[in-house]
Amino acid sequence: MNYVIVGKKVDGKISQNDLTDFCLTCLAHENHSVRIAASSLLHKLTPSLISGDVEVLNRRNEQEQQKSDNSWHVLGVFFRRHIDQHNDGIAEYVREFTFKVNELSDLPEFPRNKAISYLLLWDFAVNFCRRAPSELRSLYAQWIVDCKFEHVILPTLFRLMPLDVLKNWDTKVPLGETMFSVMEKKQIATCHVYAQTLRYLPVLARKWWQDLAPRQKLLVDKVTTAYVSPTLVQEELRALSEARRQENMLISVHTSTREVIATYSIDDARLELTVTLPQNYPLGPVKVDGNKQIGGRLQSRVVVMQLTIFLTHQNGTINDGLSLWKRNLDKKFEGVEECYVCYSVIHQDTCQLPKLTCKTCRKKFHGPCLYKWFSTSNKSTCPICRNIF
Repeated sequence: MNYVIVGKKVDGKISQNDLTDFCLTCLAHENHSVRIAASSLLHKLTPSLISGDVEVLNRRNEQEQQKSDNSWHVLGVFFRRHIDQHNDGIAEYVREFTFKVNELSDLPEFPRNKAISYLLLWDFAVNFCRRAPSELRSLYAQWIVDCKFEHVILPTLFRLMPLDVLKNWDTKVPLGETMFSVMEKKQIATCHVYAQTLRYLPVLARKWWQDLAPRQKLLVDKVTTAYVSPTLVQEELRALSEARRQENMLISVHTSTREVIATYSIDDARLELTVTLPQNYPLGPVKVDGNKQIGGRLQSRVVVMQLTIFLTHQNGTINDGLSLWKRNLDKKFEGVEECYVCYSVIHQDTCQLPKLTCKTCRKKFHGPCLYKWFSTSNKSTCPICRNIF
C-alpha cells in the first residue's frame, strides 16, 4: 500500500485512480466482506488522494482559474459517478417517506445490500471531507450542496434508522450494547453515518433541517437532541478543555451551561467572548456574545459577527473558530491590514492574508473575497474606490 501511495500507481498499467475507482465499484459488491475490504482500502488511500487535490487546487489558484468549475476533484470525478448510480434507486424508497414513524411499516422494505453500499459510499465522502484541509473541505462541502445530495442522503438516513430510535427519543433510551446487538448492519451503519455527517458536515445538515416542514423538522430535532447532540457537545467542550493554551488567549469551559468563555488579552487591552452551544447542536445556531471590548463597540460587533459567521457557515469546530478569531486579532495588533470585503485579516477558508492590492486606493483584499465581489456585482471594479481593478 505504501508503494501505491508514494508512486500513485499499483503497477505499470494500473494507477492509483484506477484502484480508487475499482474500490468504489466494490462497495456495491454482494459479498459484505468485499465491501468492507474496499472501504478499508479507500480510507487508506484518502490522504494520498487529498494531497493530489491540494496540488491541483494550488495550481488552479496560481492560474486564477474560474471558481465556477468545482467538480475537478476526487469527489466530483469518482464519487459522483458511483453515487449517481445509486441515487435514482434510493430515491424511490424515500419518495413516499414523510417522517411519519407509524407509516414506516407500510413502506416497501429497503434492500439490505443496496442500503449498505450507499451508506459506505457516503461514509467515504464524509471521511474525505473530514481529512481535507480547510479550503478543500469548504470546496467539497459546497460541491455536495450544489449537487443537492443532502436532499437524498439525509432523508434516507431517517428512513433507515431503527424504529426504537425514532419512537423513543423522548425517553432517551441509551444506544448501548443491548440496542446495538439487535440492530441490523444497515441500521448500525445508518446511525454512524448520521453522527459523522453532523460531526464533520454540520452546515450541510443544518441547512437541510432548517428547510424542512415543521413536523419533519421537529422529529429530526428531537432525535438529534436525544441521541447525537450530547456526544458532539461533550466532544467540543473536551477538545477546548484539553487544547494547549495559546499566547494571548485564555479559554474556560462551563459544561453544565454548554458555554465557552474566550478571553484575548494583549498589553492593557482585553476582549471577552462567550460562545453558547444550543441543546440541539449542531442543528441550532451557536450564540456568540461580546462581553468586553477592544477598540470600541463597532470593533466588538465586527469580531462577534466574524466568529458567528464562521461557526454558522463553515464546517469547522468551535476550537477552529476561536483559533481563527485569535489569529485575526494577533494580525490586527501587528498592524496587518484587513480585507475590505470581509473585514477579516485571515480568510476563513484559505487561512491566508489579503494579497491583492488595488492600484488606485492601495486597499488589500483576499482573492476569494474579490472574486465573489466581481461575480455578485457583475463588475471588475474595486469595492472601495470603484476604479477598474
